[in-house]
Order: sequence, then structure tokens, then C-alpha cells
Amino acid sequence: MYNIKMNSSKAVAVVGWIFIVIGLIWSAIMFFLVYSPKTFFKHETIPENIEWRIDQDGEYHAKVTYEYKKKEYQCEPSASSTSKFKIKRIYFDDNNHCMVPIKDLFGPAIYAFYFSAFVFLGLGGGLVWSYYKQKKKIEALKTGGILVKNIDCETKLSSMFINGQRMYQITTNYTFPDGTTKILSQFRTPSPGEEITENKCDLLYLPDDYKTYYLDFHIN
Repeated sequence: MYNIKMNSSKAVAVVGWIFIVIGLIWSAIMFFLVYSPKTFFKHETIPENIEWRIDQDGEYHAKVTYEYKKKEYQCEPSASSTSKFKIKRIYFDDNNHCMVPIKDLFGPAIYAFYFSAFVFLGLGGGLVWSYYKQKKKIEALKTGGILVKNIDCETKLSSMFINGQRMYQITTNYTFPDGTTKILSQFRTPSPGEEITENKCDLLYLPDDYKTYYLDFHIN
């Protein structure tokens, strides 16, 4: 059983779960904003007339006239904007409180808000999936890998950061026993205060799958 560090992979998984949580919270907020009026306001209708006023800050406010049970009512939704916005329908209650649907207030921009939530979910899911894929690969290497010690390698700082730490990239051009030559690379998170100057590294690979490998300075 070989000892393989998974610090960088775990850090990626943590970032992935953070993205997923953000995406879920954002999705819940959007769902609440879009569908909550139907919960808090019993009625909805198409306005018969809309009047506009501008406050001291240059914000537009709508005064909506609507009919309910053959009576005419007026209300002023709390929504405001720097320009007039379309009001296709309103939600209202028995106390003459009303609200403009968020779709009318934000228009097509509402889809950008929806999309941003799915972006967080997609990125988070991808990072978590890559962690479990890496974990499965590491477990296979620990039990069935072939270890090669002290091969020539190149180490340089990468442009990737994990938890504020700049990662190292270890690269080697290795020829396997069957003559196959591949350029292998591995990202590694340095330990606190660690300075890496070595040009030798260890390689652990699966004999039946050269794509599954692990590079580090000292694999035991």
C-alpha cells in the first residue's frame, strides 16, 4: 500500500461543495422571488391603467389601476427603477397591497440570474466529480501501482492557486517498459514554508493503464 497525498484534490472538492451550496442558495432565492407572490397574494390580474411618477432620486414608481369584483382599485407596488418597466400583470391581496411579478420588473435579465445559479451548480458538480474520480484513481494506484524511484523531472510554479497557495507542476518525459513514451504532469500543493528545488521525482502508475499515474518527490 503506497502513501499518496490528496491535499490538492481535497481542496478542489471543498471549493466544489462551496460552489454547489452557493448555487443551491441562489436557486432557492430565485425560486422564492418568482413564486412567492402566488403564496402571499391571493389574486392576480391584468392592470387596466398605469400612471408613473418620478421621485427625487430619479426612480420611476407605478400607480396601477385594476378591477376586482366589478370595483376599481388603485395601488402602488414597491418596485421602482431608473426607467419605466413593463407591467403585464400584478398580484394583489384583499387589503389592496400589490406586487409586480419579478419577471416584469427585470425582463430578460431574469434569465441571467437563473443561469448564474446553474453555472455555480455546474462548476461545483464538476469539481466534486473530479475529486471522486481522482480518489478512485488514487485507490487503484495504492493497491496495484508500480513504483519507479528517482526519475528526472522538471518542477515549476503553475498559475493555479488552491486556498491561496500557488501550486507546483511536476513534469517528466517517461518511457514505459513496452517502449511507450508519454509526457506526464502532476499538480501539487506545497506544504507550509516548503521550498522545492529537486529535479528528481517518483512515479507510480498502473501497468494496464498508463493514463492512471501519480508523480511526487517521495512516494513510499
